[in-house]
Amino acid sequence: MATYSAYEDRLMYVESVTPYSQLIGTNLAYVDMEMNTGDAFQQAFPQVLAAYEALVPFADVNPALKQLHDAGHQLILMSNSTRALMNAHLKHMAPVFDQVITADDTGCYKPQTAFFDYVDAHLPAGEHIHVAHGFWWDIMPATRRGWQRFWINRDHLQAPTAVQPLSELPDLKALSAQLESNN
Repeated sequence: MATYSAYEDRLMYVESVTPYSQLIGTNLAYVDMEMNTGDAFQQAFPQVLAAYEALVPFADVNPALKQLHDAGHQLILMSNSTRALMNAHLKHMAPVFDQVITADDTGCYKPQTAFFDYVDAHLPAGEHIHVAHGFWWDIMPATRRGWQRFWINRDHLQAPTAVQPLSELPDLKALSAQLESNN
């Protein structure tokens, strides 16, 4: 899994977006190369793509999103996914998003500055609070932009002092209450 993730990260730093299914196929080819497995991983492409399409959110996500939505927060989902893959994921999520921004929209992947420039240009006026699990793909670029951030630190990692102060939660359960206490 680490080999796959490392190549996925590298491929997301390209100049333009590769359709995510193609990126998965390329990743699998590099895993075969790295592990000297012929085309064993590439042969598993249909199963890997089906697994991506079938991903469901953590159990705390939908109730927390609904709670935030019901409290009047505008929710904008930002994803490195394609629109087609995101549509499969949204079937498993509460219908609460005011906007969904994918790599198809931005023409690049997070953490590239252009992704966040696109988001800035399409955000409603007012305060923006960025909530994310992805440290390198979300928290670091949000830090550089000066956005208020909540890191959903499911892995209980220690954030570097360079990104402090940083609000941290182990999951989304307490986010709504935390936002209310900050007001």
